[in-house]
Formats: sequence, C-alpha cells, structure tokens
Amino acid sequence: MSAEDELKNFKLQTLKRARVTAVVLGLNAVIAVLFMIYGFTQSTEAQKQRDLSEYATMVSEKCAKEKLEYKTRAEVAEMRESKEAEYARSLAEELEQLKSGKKSKK
Repeated sequence: MSAEDELKNFKLQTLKRARVTAVVLGLNAVIAVLFMIYGFTQSTEAQKQRDLSEYATMVSEKCAKEKLEYKTRAEVAEMRESKEAEYARSLAEELEQLKSGKKSKK
C-alpha cells in the first residue's frame, strides 16, 4: 500500500467514525426530545389532577359545612319540639288538675 492509499483509508475510517458519532448523537437528541415531551405531558396531567383534587377538597369542605349546618338546625328543631311537647304536657296536666279540682268542688 502506498501512502496515498493509507491516507484514503484513514480518511474513510475517520469519515465512518464521524458518521457513527453523528448518528449516535442524533439518536440521543431524538430520545432527549421524546423524554422532554413525555415530561411535559406528565407535568400537564399532574397539574390537572392537582386542580381536580383542590376542587374536590373545596366541594367536600362545603358539604361538611352544610351537613353541620343542617345537623345543628335539626337539633335545634328537635329541642324546640321537645320543649313544646313538654310545655303542652304540663299545660294538659294543669288543665286536668283544674278540671279535677272543679269537679271536686261541685
């Protein structure tokens, strides 16, 4: 082999190495872009899930407050009914006593 042939072979090998290096770097760039897209979609989905979670928490807290309000109203109404029933019983007892007292006087 002559010096020219060795120089051509060296240039071909160098060119092949450069091509292989370019292909490897290109594939790495494509893979990096795909990972970036995947990360962005995951970030977007996480934001949606966080928003849904915050909304569900807000609705849950509102429902808990309404439940407490209705429970309090029911307890107040029950207490009123109980007091009214007790008052009605005491009036009925007084009326019976008055009736029995009037009957005994007659």
